[in-house]
Amino acid sequence: MTNRHHPCPELPAPPGRLLLFGLLALAAGTAVAYGLRCPSHPLVAGYLAARTTHVISDREGIVTEFVVNEGDEVGLDTPLVQLADNRLAEDIDQKKQEIATLRSELQRCLAAAELEVEWRMRTLNAELCDIQLRSAGFLKERFNNELRRTMIADILQGDSFVMNDSGDSLYESVILGARLGSPDRVTSMLELEAVSNSVEVSAAQVEICEQQIKSLTALKAKTPEQVRKSAGVDVAELKLHKAESELQQLQRREVLLTVSSPAIGRVGVFQLNRGDHVLPGTPIVELLDSSQRYLVVHVPSQQITGYTIGTRVRLTFPGNQIREGRVYSIAPQAEPRNTTPLTVGTDAPVTVHVEQVGEVWPDVPMGSRVIVGIRD
Repeated sequence: MTNRHHPCPELPAPPGRLLLFGLLALAAGTAVAYGLRCPSHPLVAGYLAARTTHVISDREGIVTEFVVNEGDEVGLDTPLVQLADNRLAEDIDQKKQEIATLRSELQRCLAAAELEVEWRMRTLNAELCDIQLRSAGFLKERFNNELRRTMIADILQGDSFVMNDSGDSLYESVILGARLGSPDRVTSMLELEAVSNSVEVSAAQVEICEQQIKSLTALKAKTPEQVRKSAGVDVAELKLHKAESELQQLQRREVLLTVSSPAIGRVGVFQLNRGDHVLPGTPIVELLDSSQRYLVVHVPSQQITGYTIGTRVRLTFPGNQIREGRVYSIAPQAEPRNTTPLTVGTDAPVTVHVEQVGEVWPDVPMGSRVIVGIRD
């Protein structure tokens, strides 16, 4: 029996070459698949931001209370933080004690003035009463003398009636049957002259009394004010008003210890803790305007040519929520990440701002990371 050996077919190429071609084909297929699956522009990361209002302290104090919570919506002039100033509180207490002392001093001065006015008024009233009584007596005497003068003048003219003074009684009318003789006429003329002088004296005395009454009446009107000044009431009132004005100024400063919202927005993260000491200009919190949200995207400078004003971008929010945005601002220069010279492997980012278009963006916390890609 004979063995027949069939020859093996020859390979078209060496095995090493076939292996190389297979690896190249696999790499090419992988590259094509990756290119088909991935977008033409690399994805970049952005961070959600909003228009913010910075709230800073305008005075020195210690944080005692947060009136609102982080994330609360606040309006204009809504109290945010309560500060305390121990020195101001001590000044207010001291001023209140000073005012209480000044009020007591004013009451004492008023009481002393009131007592002094009462005594002086009694004295003046007594003097007025005495002068008025004397004036009434002088006036009566004047009227009597005028009446006597009239009667004597009638006798001297030849009338039949004469007034005869009996000395200790009132005048009595005596009917005379004849005219006066020469001696009686001389006596009557002398008496007429004396009575006329008495009338003038009585009139002068009445006038003097009236002047004294006017003087005392004017003095009564001025006495209360003069006594108030002499008792120190005006000075006490001035000191009290000054202290009350200073207290109002201190209380107005105390009102400023409440830091209020300068705008409408949502309260961000407080940058202070309770008990912290703040100075004028110390940042307290940021107010975020949720109605004006935007994205801050740091695009590598090698890719910035793909972003222009108005470019539509595809946004992927947390939770794989897809939304749309539009580029509205591109920084005029890149921001190197360090001060050392850039190497071939580094790339300075350019800040790009993206605004909302289309469907409303999801309500996620500010600063959340959002994936940004240019729409094909």
